[in-house]
Amino acid sequence: MTQLLLALFLIGIGMSVAGTGTHLYQQLARKVAEFRIDGQNALDSIVNLFVLFVCGPYMMLRLGLQADSSGRASAVNALLAAFIAFGWSFVTGLMFVGTYVSVLRARMFPCSGPRHKKGQRSEEAGQWFTPVGEWIGVTGISSPLWR
Repeated sequence: MTQLLLALFLIGIGMSVAGTGTHLYQQLARKVAEFRIDGQNALDSIVNLFVLFVCGPYMMLRLGLQADSSGRASAVNALLAAFIAFGWSFVTGLMFVGTYVSVLRARMFPCSGPRHKKGQRSEEAGQWFTPVGEWIGVTGISSPLWR
C-alpha cells in the first residue's frame, strides 16, 4: 500500500510540474508549447527538447481530450493519452523529487568535516549537519533519520 501511495504521489508531482511548466513556458515564451524538437538554432532546439520532456505529460493529456471531426472526444484516445501521460508524469515526478531530495541531502550532510568510521554516529565523529526544521524556523523536531 505504501508503494502505491508513493507512486500516486510521484504521478501527482510529475503532473503538477508538467502543468506548471507548460503554462509558465507559454506565458514567458509567448508561444504554444507543442511536441517539436526543431528550432531556429541549437539553443532553441535544446529548450524545445527540455520543454518536450518536462511538459510532455500535460500536453499529452490535453491532446487526448481534443475533439475529432465529429466534434466529440473519443474515449479510446482519451484513455490511451491518459495512460501515457500518467506513466510519463511518474518519470517526471521521480526525477523532480529525486533532484529535490539530493539537493536537501547535500545541504544536510556537507562533505566538509571529519569522516566517521563504520558504526560511529555523526555526533561522535564531530560531523555537523543542520536539521530541516531549523531551515524553516521550526525547532524541536526529532527524526529517526538523525539518531
